[in-house]
Amino acid sequence: MAARTLVKGQGVRQVQRRTVAVLSIAQVFGGLGTGATVSIGSILAVALSGSSAWAGAVATVMT
Repeated sequence: MAARTLVKGQGVRQVQRRTVAVLSIAQVFGGLGTGATVSIGSILAVALSGSSAWAGAVATVMT
């Protein structure tokens, strides 16, 4: 199956708009995932170690 080439200005704009939308959504989900990793990781570190001293270790490792 051959790839389609968009030459017309309107088609290019449509592809650019869709690409920016997909990349923006991916950026949002990536940010949410990173935040959730730090939050849940800290809770998990405290639960596994039994000490709140390890809660900051996750943030240190993630940065």
